[in-house]
Amino acid sequence: MKTILNLIIGLIFFSSVAAQTYTLNWNSSFSTPWASGATSGPAFNIGGSGIACNVNVAKSGGVFASSSGISAPTVSNSLVTVPGSSNNLLVALDYTSSSQYTDVTFTFTSLVYNLSFYLSDIDRLDNTSNNYFDRVTVNGN
Repeated sequence: MKTILNLIIGLIFFSSVAAQTYTLNWNSSFSTPWASGATSGPAFNIGGSGIACNVNVAKSGGVFASSSGISAPTVSNSLVTVPGSSNNLLVALDYTSSSQYTDVTFTFTSLVYNLSFYLSDIDRLDNTSNNYFDRVTVNGN
């Protein structure tokens, strides 16, 4: 009886699925590198997972900022580095009213669990401004 119990416990242990981590790399996951100023692009076989993702950046007004030789959205000329990554998407906009916004939509080809986003340098117009506070909302379904 003890041998059968050990065998069952061993089968459960070896048949369990180990969690794996895959990273969408803004520099290498896309079929062609993300071009400065592009607002969409497909990433294929993210981290060797077989999962693909389409990314779309849509704004409801305002203009993409263009400074220091970059055109947002951009990867290769990003002025801000997200901690832990040298390849990130920079989306910089100048809005004319507080009702304007930007949607960045990720559409995956398969169900994705425990998805993480690392966001950096979300700021308002300047350090003394009390208008147009930035807000980030992440929705998933």
